[in-house]
Amino acid sequence: MDTQKITYLSGSGNIFTAVDNSFLNEPKEFYAQNSVKLTQENIPLNRNTEGVIVLNPSLNYDFEVWFFNPDGSSGMMCGNGGRSAIYLAIKNGYVPNYKDNTAVSFEMNGKIYSGQKNNDIYSIYFPTNAIYLQEKDIEIVVDGKTFLVKGSYVDVGTDHYVIETKILDNTDTDIDKIDVDKIGAVVRNHHEFQPRGTNVNFFAKTQESNVVRLRTYERGVEKETGACGTGAISTALVYFQKYKYISNPLKIIPTSYSPLFVDLCLNKNRIDDDLKTDFNLTNNDLIEAIENIVLSGFVDELK
Repeated sequence: MDTQKITYLSGSGNIFTAVDNSFLNEPKEFYAQNSVKLTQENIPLNRNTEGVIVLNPSLNYDFEVWFFNPDGSSGMMCGNGGRSAIYLAIKNGYVPNYKDNTAVSFEMNGKIYSGQKNNDIYSIYFPTNAIYLQEKDIEIVVDGKTFLVKGSYVDVGTDHYVIETKILDNTDTDIDKIDVDKIGAVVRNHHEFQPRGTNVNFFAKTQESNVVRLRTYERGVEKETGACGTGAISTALVYFQKYKYISNPLKIIPTSYSPLFVDLCLNKNRIDDDLKTDFNLTNNDLIEAIENIVLSGFVDELK
């Protein structure tokens, strides 16, 4: 492939190989078969990327996005990939004469999303009609020791198992000391999440009520990544459900330390400000109370 047709993008530290397919007109199978090569060759900063974004023209929307993990798997939503696709689409003229804060629409993973640019911040809006959240405790074995993990399984177009580090049984709960690759791989392959497995998030509260630390093990990458957009959203939903925190935005600090922001846009007819601390949210209440979810953060081009 002509490397001049490839752009390398960082969505808050989530690194992607991005291709404008209008120049190449390759079928979807081409990118699935070549995803390993595309994420491992000719990469700036001498590092692999964490996924492939393919931009395509669309008859019904501003553009269409295909996303592939480094192992060639697809069919899942990628939040930072979607934000990065907005960057490339605006840069390459898919939205002529674009002005900040103007909505763009695109298809990704068979669903329709919208987003926008505001200065250096790129945002994507997630519909809530397909969100799933369930508390789920699992037992795992790491280095011959059995651990009880109390977490939540969340699906926002991509599924995640979300764990608060302070309730990891028998482990060091400092988020910086957790072996994300080792524990994440065990959870990712746990029988409860077969046959596909799941992404795994480890989060920790900070002294600031609107700031959360997050580390993510990504399925398909099979290691910790710099950031994860759907992981940030999944973590925000669990944080909201657990701590009844509904002030926006929630600032997520990923491994890259390039922040992501999650806004949970609430239905004002269902939740009033005076219910912030004592409203007993069931999982269904949580989903029904949120009208829209906005994921925002920086997108940078790597040279």
